[in-house]
Amino acid sequence: MYNELIISTIPNVPIRVDRTQKPEKRAGVLAEMHLHDEIELVLVDEGRIDVVTDGAKYTAEKGTTFFINTRIPHSTIAVSDGTSGTLVQFRTEDFLDKSVRNISKYLPRFANVKDTPVVLFGSDSEISGAMREVMSEYDERKRAYDAYIISGVYSILGNLYRNGVLVDAASYYDSYSLQKMLPVLEYINDNYAKDLTLEVISDRFGLNPSYFSRMFKKCIGSGYTEYLNFVRICKSEKLLNNSEMSVLDVALEVGFSSVSYFNRIFKKIKNCTPTVYKNARYYKM
Repeated sequence: MYNELIISTIPNVPIRVDRTQKPEKRAGVLAEMHLHDEIELVLVDEGRIDVVTDGAKYTAEKGTTFFINTRIPHSTIAVSDGTSGTLVQFRTEDFLDKSVRNISKYLPRFANVKDTPVVLFGSDSEISGAMREVMSEYDERKRAYDAYIISGVYSILGNLYRNGVLVDAASYYDSYSLQKMLPVLEYINDNYAKDLTLEVISDRFGLNPSYFSRMFKKCIGSGYTEYLNFVRICKSEKLLNNSEMSVLDVALEVGFSSVSYFNRIFKKIKNCTPTVYKNARYYKM
C-alpha cells in the first residue's frame, strides 16, 4: 500500500481533476491499494470499475459515481476493456469548516471520523450531474473554468453534507459552547503526551470529573478519552511517516502506555495498522 500525494491540476485551486483509465482502455488495475488525505469521487464514463477496500468490494456501472472518504485504503480496477472514468479529488477542509478550524484544527477531522467510508451514487443523482459538469469545464477550459469547477465542488459537498455522507463540523458543534471549551482544547493540544486522565484534566481546570465529562461531551459530541486519543493518533502520523522511530516508541511518545492499545485505536481511526501506515511509500500523481 502507498500514500498518494495528490497534486492539483488547476492553477491556484486545491482540486485534482483527471481521467482514470488504463492505456488503450484495457481492463486491469487502475490503482493499487493506497490512501490519501483527499476525498475521491469517480464518475464511470464507460465500462465498470470495482472499488476494493479492507474487506469490501463495490462495483460502479456506467454513469455511476463512487465516493471514497479521506484516508480509506482502497484500490480500483477496470473490470472490462473500454473502461474510463472522471476523477475528482480534494480536501474538504480547504472549502468548509473555517469557523471551527479557527478554534481547533482537530475538530473538523474529529467530526469526519463519523463519516461514511464509501458510497455509490446513481447516474441521475445530483453528484453524478455535478461530476459531468466539472469534467466538461476542465476539458473545454473556457474563461473562468476554474470558478465553475469550484462551484461544482461546492455542489458536491453540499449534497454529501445534506445526505449525511459527510459530517459538517460547523453545524455539528455549538460554536458558543466551543469558546468555553477552548482553553481545554488548547491544553490537550499542548500536553497530549502527558498522563491526561479525566481526573487530571478536570482537576487542572478546577472542575468535578463527572461535570467536566458531561460538559465536554455536550460541547464536542463525544467523550473526553475518545477526543484525546484522536489528537494523539493525529500527532503520531507525522512521527510514523517522517522518523525512524519504532511503532512502540511512537506510541509512548504521543502518550499511549500500551502499544496494543495504540494499535487498536490507530486502526479504528485510520483504517490500517500503524505498521502498515509507517511502511506505506509515497507516490506522487
